[in-house]
Amino acid sequence: MKILFFADKLPPEIGGMEVHAHYFIQHFYITDELIIISHNNGQDVLVNSKYKVIQPISIIDFISTFYEEKCVVFFNSGFWIEFFVQIKQLLKKAIFIYRTGGNEILKAPLTQNVPFHSERQKYWVDAINFSIDYLISNSNFTQERLVCLGIKKNIIKIISGGISLFEIEKALEEKTQTRQKIGIPQSQKVIVCCCRFVPYKRIDFLLNSFQYISKFHKIIMVGEGALLVQAKTIAKEKGLNIEFLGRLSNKQTLKIIAIGNVYCQASTDLLVSVQGGTYIHTEGMGRSLLEAMCLGVKIVVSECGAVSEIIDNENGALVPLKENEKIFAKQIEKTLLLPPIAEQKRKAYCEQYSFERIFQQYRIFWQ
Repeated sequence: MKILFFADKLPPEIGGMEVHAHYFIQHFYITDELIIISHNNGQDVLVNSKYKVIQPISIIDFISTFYEEKCVVFFNSGFWIEFFVQIKQLLKKAIFIYRTGGNEILKAPLTQNVPFHSERQKYWVDAINFSIDYLISNSNFTQERLVCLGIKKNIIKIISGGISLFEIEKALEEKTQTRQKIGIPQSQKVIVCCCRFVPYKRIDFLLNSFQYISKFHKIIMVGEGALLVQAKTIAKEKGLNIEFLGRLSNKQTLKIIAIGNVYCQASTDLLVSVQGGTYIHTEGMGRSLLEAMCLGVKIVVSECGAVSEIIDNENGALVPLKENEKIFAKQIEKTLLLPPIAEQKRKAYCEQYSFERIFQQYRIFWQ
């Protein structure tokens, strides 16, 4: 099958969209005729499977060469939302798929000047309802948000997950070596958090909670972002036994999560102001949570967004948003005393959330 894959964010950038794009490309580049369209230095471009630019293009002129051809158009984000309708009108025999975590649709950015947020949201909703055959949502929570916004429920398909079985098992096999490499004794308890250092992740809350746990435990944080410098300052002021590893690839991140005894995250439902309105930015799923589950690491996480759909007593604990840092820390200490996720359950998570299973579901859409 010919697949036109639109991905504005690609490796070596780090994030959920980039990870999905990477494994999508590596999978379908082998099995299908995959054409990768991206954006580089303000220009739409074609790239190869190693993310190298082949040539710049004009989107509509390029798409016109496939006029009414049977193919799949897969949007890995809403970056090209203002071209959705035009592309749909050109490729009338194509199947259109758009994968989203929901936040970008709620935010509804546009390049054209539309002053009111509600009008920009309506533009997104209308473009999606007209153009998209399958809108892939990562959770029931996200689906409900999108339906309330006006998106047709019958086009939404819930597919959660996205983990590499090979990289998960490799990370588990190398746990001893990983601990040795970063100088952590095998007997020491490790608390891990991997995230972007941005407001809705509540980094300050998390660091404040760490002051109430034993200094004998090692804390590792992976990620980068605007609040990283502030986070390091807070950690130093509070004398935390913490190490910031900065930006790591997904493969490297999995190795760090694998050595953890607890994975924690303190995200919130954050009200964000945009031109002409506001929206709630929150966790639509939480890829790192799924990765921790598949690595057998129990989780302590604040109860926001869609996380209650995947976290339960078997794999961790939910801490209500109203609770303070001491309560969050107490839950971390309590979870550190528990055994890891049972192996049978861990393998079930791997099967449920693997890219292999996800890509089989995608293929059903265009078969």
